[in-house]
Amino acid sequence: MLDSLSQENKVENSYFVYPSILRMLNLNNDSSFNALVRDVRRLRLMNLRVDSFSFDQMNDFSVGLQEKEQYDTYMEIEDTDQVIYLLGKDSPQKVVALANLQDRYYIVDIDGQLNMLQLPKLIESFSNMDSTQTSGFSTFFDLISRDADRERQRRERRRQWREKQAEKQRQKEAEASKADTTAAPINVTSIQTDTNTTQ
Repeated sequence: MLDSLSQENKVENSYFVYPSILRMLNLNNDSSFNALVRDVRRLRLMNLRVDSFSFDQMNDFSVGLQEKEQYDTYMEIEDTDQVIYLLGKDSPQKVVALANLQDRYYIVDIDGQLNMLQLPKLIESFSNMDSTQTSGFSTFFDLISRDADRERQRRERRRQWREKQAEKQRQKEAEASKADTTAAPINVTSIQTDTNTTQ
């Protein structure tokens, strides 16, 4: 199901993150974060297109993972600012997070396992941190946001270019049609006269 998102053109950008990068993002060297991701082999973060994914689709995707791929629900977080579903399975070891944050949708696909016992500690720790202590993660998500903006701009430029090309093609076809209708008619009388003379 995860790979189908790219095939259906629902993914704006994908980012692959490995343990060394995760440790680099943890500028405050928070022990609960290190313990949480200790068994993560690879993380893929998918930033979904806002015009092709919705809250209902997020719910349907969660149900699909459980029914079709045998994922179990680990945790659900819902408040006014965010909705996060955390699912996983043991064989193979996989964790998937579905998140709705600030009107955007993200899916995190994790090869490996999260130490779920550390998650409450990490949430509490993050809530007590100031912006300088979480700057590594903030910088990473700022990068994702800027990439998404650039991708939307590229799509808009491509759309405008296609519209211009289509308009040029319509103008060419209109000019060709006009030229056909204004072409000089054949003088049938002249042809008949020439034929009679030859005889």
